[in-house]
Amino acid sequence: MLDFSKAFDLINHHLLLDKLQSYGLPAHILRWMATFLLNRTQRVKIGNEYSHSGHPNGGVPQGTLSGPKCFLVYINDLRTTVPLYKYVDDSTLFEMCDRNDVSVIQESVDIAARWTEQNDGKIKRNNH
Repeated sequence: MLDFSKAFDLINHHLLLDKLQSYGLPAHILRWMATFLLNRTQRVKIGNEYSHSGHPNGGVPQGTLSGPKCFLVYINDLRTTVPLYKYVDDSTLFEMCDRNDVSVIQESVDIAARWTEQNDGKIKRNNH
């Protein structure tokens, strides 16, 4: 299992927009997505008090319909990059082989780790 640490928070806006453009989306949709992602402000409210506004330089707004879809677009090229990739809720690498078969699971994990690094992500480490 690959558990992407803070997956929605670490999405690089420019990489996501490049990936959306590679699908051939019309310019007006790309502009709309850029407006949705870039130059946003956010602040925290506790009780009646508000923090100062901040400008996130990555991530997608959670609680929106577009947020999860943006995440799926962002990781979609894992499907063609990693030999044993399956998407469940984060990502799963799965292999069944006979005793005499050569396993490629480690190669798949290494490729997924490189992809994650190249796409500004982080894989959560489980210490179990």
